[in-house]
Amino acid sequence: MAEAGQSAEGSGRRGLVVAAALCVVGGAVTLLATSQPWLTETLHRPPLPDRVLRHTGSDLSGAPRALGYVAVAGALALVAARGWARVALGALLAAVGVGIVVAAALAARGTALPGNATGWPWAAGAGGVVVAAGGLLSASRGRRWAAMSARYDAPAERRSGAVDPHVAQWDAIDRGDDPTS
Repeated sequence: MAEAGQSAEGSGRRGLVVAAALCVVGGAVTLLATSQPWLTETLHRPPLPDRVLRHTGSDLSGAPRALGYVAVAGALALVAARGWARVALGALLAAVGVGIVVAAALAARGTALPGNATGWPWAAGAGGVVVAAGGLLSASRGRRWAAMSARYDAPAERRSGAVDPHVAQWDAIDRGDDPTS
């Protein structure tokens, strides 16, 4: 019976790790793709030599890059969140992934000139799909996953209003009461 509980706990952690990893990897792919050239243009300037201009994804639109950062930060927040907060965060990350795909497609729309476009817009879109998958996984199963340990919570005596007797003695001295009488 203990083995079943351990395997359920392990799968809960595994699901959280997979969802967070998907969001980190998708965000990182998006960040990498937006820093690469999506469009190259050649300016013909006779009698000067031709000049080649390279426009990165960030030059064409800042949205995919910004959403890539949100995906990475959201993945870290998934680890700290619990319960319904994790589900809501997963839904937000799914929307971020869709936003990456849409923003990359809109930015790449102008790069469809023959011979000028690169494959990096597709990579950014793929990163968005991976982020959306991680977000959907978290939104659908995140409530059942293990939360961070209670050792990170405030001590129980502070939350319940109980006072440490040693602290009470020092408080009495501060008020001018003599604890020896």
